[in-house]
Amino acid sequence: MVDDIVHEIAHSVESFAGMEIYSDGYLEKEFIEKRKILLDILYREGYNIEVVRFLDVEYSREMDYFLYKGVGYDKLALLIVDIFPTPYSVTCLREYFAVGIEEYLYGDRQLIKNICPVLYSKIENIMQLCS
Repeated sequence: MVDDIVHEIAHSVESFAGMEIYSDGYLEKEFIEKRKILLDILYREGYNIEVVRFLDVEYSREMDYFLYKGVGYDKLALLIVDIFPTPYSVTCLREYFAVGIEEYLYGDRQLIKNICPVLYSKIENIMQLCS
């Protein structure tokens, strides 16, 4: 339950630190590059995915459903090792950020630092602003 609360607080952080998080485009670029890698993996696994939709960083109910039910989080977890921190972080850019905060505070901070360096840097900057 604590991780859910932290996750939702992370979304509220976007309201005051949105410019710091997104304005330079670096986090979006990191997210899209990871989605491209996953797209290639999913193609090799036999999934037929519309590229334009898959590379959209905004939340989409269809994408959420595809990842959760079409691929399944258990299988997705195996496919995203060393790419994304969790299956849910694949959903959209905002969820990528919120999961990053969640992992940074209550999960595997080193994992975020290793596989999501831009995300880690953004979180570090925000933490410095808040202290």
